[in-house]
Amino acid sequence: MTKKKGNKDGKKMFRLSDLQVKATYEAPANYFEELPGEVVDHIDQLEERAKKPVMKNWWVIGVAIAAAACLLLFYIFPMMQTKEESQDLLSGVSEQEIIAYLINSDLNTDEIIAELSTGGFELDIEMMQFDVSDEEAEVLLEYYTL
Repeated sequence: MTKKKGNKDGKKMFRLSDLQVKATYEAPANYFEELPGEVVDHIDQLEERAKKPVMKNWWVIGVAIAAAACLLLFYIFPMMQTKEESQDLLSGVSEQEIIAYLINSDLNTDEIIAELSTGGFELDIEMMQFDVSDEEAEVLLEYYTL
């Protein structure tokens, strides 16, 4: 009597060698003969690419340079305005318009003098002295008082 090999439950043991294996993958014809040549060609292509200068994302560099140039223009251009240009702008405004602006604004004489003295302007003391009599000053004060 032959003993059956099995596990503790008495079932027959399964062996991989008992399986019938079908070849599920077959290499294409001449694959292994052509493979070394294709590998060498691929290596040659990689070496050619390595010899060329790398310019990845060159457009990012161009956009960054253009943005920097725009920022410099917008920052520097207003600073290039000279006193002569500002005087030309003010010459187009009449004295009546300036007086009307000052009347309608909340500025007082002390604030204007403080702004002029801290703004780098030179003040002439003579400019701040007016030849106005007391009567004329009273009339002007009543006229401009709200």
